[in-house]
Order: sequence, then structure tokens, then C-alpha cells
Amino acid sequence: MTAAVWCPPRLGLCLLSGGYLIALLLQLGDLPPVAAFVAITLLIWGLIRQWQQRSLLPQTLRHGLTAIALILALLVGLPQGLLSVFLGLLTLAFALKLLELKEERDYQALVLIAYSLVALGFLLRQSLLETLVLLMAIALATLGLAALYRPLSRPRQPFAALLRLLGPAIPLLLVLFLIAPRLPPLWGVPVGQRAVTGLSDRVSPGEIADLSRSSALAFRFSFPEASLPSDRFYWRAMVHELTDGRSWQPLPYRDRFDPGEVAPELTGEGAIPYTVIAEPSQRTWRYALELSRPTSEGIVLDSRFEFRTKIPLSQQSRYQGVTFERYQADLTLSARDRQLNLQLPPGSNPQTRAWAQRLRDRFSNDDAAIVQASLQELQQQEFRYTLQPPLLTANNSIDDFLFRSRAGFCEHYASSFAFLMRAAGLPARVVTGYLGGEWNPQASYYSVLQANAHAWTEVWLEGQGWTRIDPTAAIAPLRLSEGLEAALTPEDRAQAAGGLLGAAALRRLPLLDQAWQLWASIDYRWTSWVLSYDNQRQQEILAALLAQVGQVGLSLLLVATLLIAAGLMWWLSRWLDQRSSEDPSLRIYQQACRTIAKAGWPRYPQEGPAAYAERLQQLQQPWTAVFSQLTQQYLAQRYAQQSLPAQSLQRSLQALRRSLRVKTRSS
Repeated sequence: MTAAVWCPPRLGLCLLSGGYLIALLLQLGDLPPVAAFVAITLLIWGLIRQWQQRSLLPQTLRHGLTAIALILALLVGLPQGLLSVFLGLLTLAFALKLLELKEERDYQALVLIAYSLVALGFLLRQSLLETLVLLMAIALATLGLAALYRPLSRPRQPFAALLRLLGPAIPLLLVLFLIAPRLPPLWGVPVGQRAVTGLSDRVSPGEIADLSRSSALAFRFSFPEASLPSDRFYWRAMVHELTDGRSWQPLPYRDRFDPGEVAPELTGEGAIPYTVIAEPSQRTWRYALELSRPTSEGIVLDSRFEFRTKIPLSQQSRYQGVTFERYQADLTLSARDRQLNLQLPPGSNPQTRAWAQRLRDRFSNDDAAIVQASLQELQQQEFRYTLQPPLLTANNSIDDFLFRSRAGFCEHYASSFAFLMRAAGLPARVVTGYLGGEWNPQASYYSVLQANAHAWTEVWLEGQGWTRIDPTAAIAPLRLSEGLEAALTPEDRAQAAGGLLGAAALRRLPLLDQAWQLWASIDYRWTSWVLSYDNQRQQEILAALLAQVGQVGLSLLLVATLLIAAGLMWWLSRWLDQRSSEDPSLRIYQQACRTIAKAGWPRYPQEGPAAYAERLQQLQQPWTAVFSQLTQQYLAQRYAQQSLPAQSLQRSLQALRRSLRVKTRSS
């Protein structure tokens, strides 16, 4: 006797493959393109073979494909890191397993691979939109699993199966999210060669101008208490002190401290706390308001007033800092730092050096007067603020910019001004970061885009310390007061229409702007309340509860919460079981009886279905004939065991409701 051949459920296989494909497409940025192409090709081939119920491929061919896929995942993934290798193996494993699907355990393995791919997606992507997409992938994979044990034939049955499988776990999931200890990670996700976004370590002409065309989000910030005026929204990222006369770069972190040197002192009056939610950048610095100090764990203030961490920013991160209405920083400059911030490449940019010498001869030792005179001369000349500056000569780019082209973006002005100050004998450096922010009134926070990237200069003035000098504000004051778009020329706006300015133009439509603000506020709250719910915030909440109810009260509250969650799980599970075991025809008939009762003709407790229909028939209303037909269908399916599609009963119920609405209007 020949054993029956096992066939996978077609609908379940399509649902499962859909969940896998969604998770795969979401992670294409971390997956080598060759591996993604091979996986999708094998997936389509495997689905076609399963749909046509073809026999399995020869074992030798299957083993050969597996070996080729393994070698491919290693070759294309290793240069990008272990993460890409693991991701490539998972994606190829699903497609290869589909080609040898011959029994139930193979189908179960497909489900596990799909779940593993989704879990990896949650490790790497946690924004609200990405989370919703991954939840959709989980739902499809779970429906695929349900189809293995119970056919999903009726339209609502997949949703009922999904609710029955996942619904009872939701209450306990919420409780554990709130009270389960937030332990530090025992291992880290290997970031490999994931793209570094945002500001570059090197500032060269054109670097920030290119970034200003991007509408990507850099970070968001808010003030829980008092706010600052917008002209103080200078967000510090990096300090650049080394220059070759054309580009600037930071001093290597290991060389920033003299032996025994400690972090700078920073005090002030009128403390203003703020909160930042930063997007992944793969950098070890964090965004900080000018001259502020961090208050979150794991972030230190270095000697350049930068916020630094030990690990790169590979996921969204929430942290806090405090700035001041009036602050006082360390007013001593070490001999080493003074020499560092006066160094210039020998023989470069002679015209700029001559200008600096004239300023020094004119104002002697009055450094503040040199700074002001330099800014006034820049204002008096015909300089232009533009995204499309002309190319500069390689050897004397500062001279070429200040005395010939006179057209540039913020990095041109900041680097040229720093060179001029050093040539005049004033310690100076270039600072890069972001300027400004867009207010969201629905969630009370500011958004800072990559297009808000900015560069300015810091000059050391005796008695004042490091002082921010923004030469861009002297050339294009609208950049500071009204933003980037207001400061650009019409030609620049047209050239940038495909990026940030194009998005801004679309948002001038009130409906689109309101929709965007609403979605941004929802995403912000998701990030603030869910993604940023770390050990520190959990301890703050528990400490506040402890202060209100005491230790015994807090223990009782936690136990009661767990019991309530367990009770909800039990009740929901029982209710779903009852709903799943209930006859669909009985449910539709009961809905019809309730509809007629609302119209004024309820069914008597002792009255059977046939007697009820006969009594209503005496009313001689058009809808009574419809109800009689529905009753006959119900009795035939429930008692005569006649197989009728559920859609026929549902159509009769809808016709009854329409007839009753018509009758109600006419009366």
C-alpha cells in the first residue's frame, strides 16, 4: 500500500512566504545585493514548483545548491561583517528549504526561519513604521503556521486564528514590558560596515553643502521646562583643529588630553534641561547644545565640550543634558592647545596672511577688535551664500575663496575665518554640528534634519574663553533667523527642489502638513515612551511609585498587576475558544433576531425559529419574506446537515437589514 504524499497548505505557504518577503525587503540595506537577488529568485522558483506539485529536486542538486549558497553568503557577507553573513544565511535558508519541502517538519522549519528573520529585523530597526511592517510579517507568518493545522477557508477565519494565537499573550506582554528588569546587554549586535550617516570627520569645501540637500532626520529634542531662544540652537557635534589649509579634521581622541588633564569645568545660572532622541549615525559623539553638560549615564564631556560615548550610535538613543541661560567655562588655555590652534601649513594662502597682518598692525593687542573688523569687512564685500560654489584651487583655496569667487556655503566661511584668525595670532578652530530645528506643536518637540547641518568658528579671546563666531550670520543673516530656505538664492532653491526644499514645498499644502505633523508626533511618542524605556526611566517610575505607596504597597501593586494580566489572558483565551467553537450559522441567525427585535418584533423565549418566522409572516411586510428565507437556510444547515456556504446566510442577513431600513424610512 502506497503512503499518502503530504502536500503543504497553499494559502498557508503563500502567507508564510509573504511574511518572509516583507522581512527580507525591510533589511535589504544590510543584505548584500547578490544574496538578496539569489534568495528572491529561489523563492519564486520554489513557490512555482510547490504550486505545480512537482517532485523534489535530486538530492545531489539540492546539496550542491546549499553549498553554493553557503559559499556565496560567506564571500559577499564577510567584507560587510558577521551581521551580513548571518542575514544572508537566513534569507537563503528559507528559499532553499522551500525547494525540499516534503513533510510537516520542513514546513515548521520554514516558520522558524521566518520568525528568526523578523527577530533580527527588530534588533536592527525599531522606528514606528518599521515596527508596523515587522508586525505585519509576524502576522503573516503566524497565519501560515495556523494554516498547517486548520484550513483558513472563510474570509474572517484568518483574523480569528491570528487573534486566538497572539491575543492572550498581549496583556502579559504589556505588564512585563513595564516591570521586567532592564538588564544590560550580555552581547552586542555586530554593526559591520553599516553606512555612516550625517556629518563627516573631515570638513572640506562642499561637504556640508551636499548634506544640506538631505531631508533625513538627524535627531529630535525637547525642553521639559523652560526653553531657549532659537538663535541659541547651535548643536555641537565635532571640533576640528587640524588643517592642511584646505580641509579640517578633529584631533584624534587619544591625543586630546595632556597627562593628568581632566574634563573642563562648566557651571552657570538658570539651568535648562533638555532631552535628545538621536537617529543612528555610527559615530561615538552625541549632539549637544553649545556649552552644556550631559546628565545621562554613559556620556562624558570631553575637553572640547563634546558629548562622547564608548560605542558608536547604531540605534535610536535617548539622552539628556543641561545648558544654562548664563554660563561660565574654564578661561585657561594650555600652551599645548594654544600652539595646536595657531598652527597653519607654511607658505599657503599669502593674501589671507597679509590681510591678517594688516588687522594685527591696526589693532595691536585688541583681539576682540580684530574679530569685529574682520566680520565688518566680510559684510561690506559682495559675498554670496550658495549651495553651488565654484571650484577652488587646491594650493591656495582660502585666497581663492576670499578674493576671487566670494561664493560659498557655511563650511567655506567657517574654515576661511578660522584660517584668518590663526594668521592674525588668535587661536581658532572650526566646529560642525546643526543649527535650528522645526517645531512640532502636536508633540512639543523640535526636529533637526541633516539639511540643518552647519559649521561655525570658535575663537579664543582672553577673559572670555572660546567664543562662538558665526561668519555665515554676517553674510546671510536669514540663515540664522528664518532657516536655510530663506537664505538661498532662487537658483539654489530650484537646484535643491528634489530634496529638502521639494519636501517643504509639498508640506505647504495644509492637509499634507497636518498629516505629516500627526505622523511625526505619533512616531516621536513611540520613540519616547517605548524605544527609550530603559533601565533609568524604569527606575524613575518605580521610585515615584515607591514614594507614593511605600515598599509594601508597591509590592502589592506589582502582584495585583500580574494577577490582573493573568486573569485577562485566561478570560480572553476562553472567550476566543467559545467564539471559535460557535456555529457560524447560529451566530448569523442570532444577529438577525436581534435586528428584528430592535425594529419592534422580538422573539418570545419559548418560540422556535419556524414558529417565529411564521408569526412574522402574518405582518405581510417585504422584509418578512427575506427573514423566512434566512430561517430556512439556517434550519437546513443546522438540523438537516445540508452544507451551505456561510456567504449565503450572510447575504440574507444583509438583505434583511436593508429591507428593515427601507421600512423604517417609509414609516
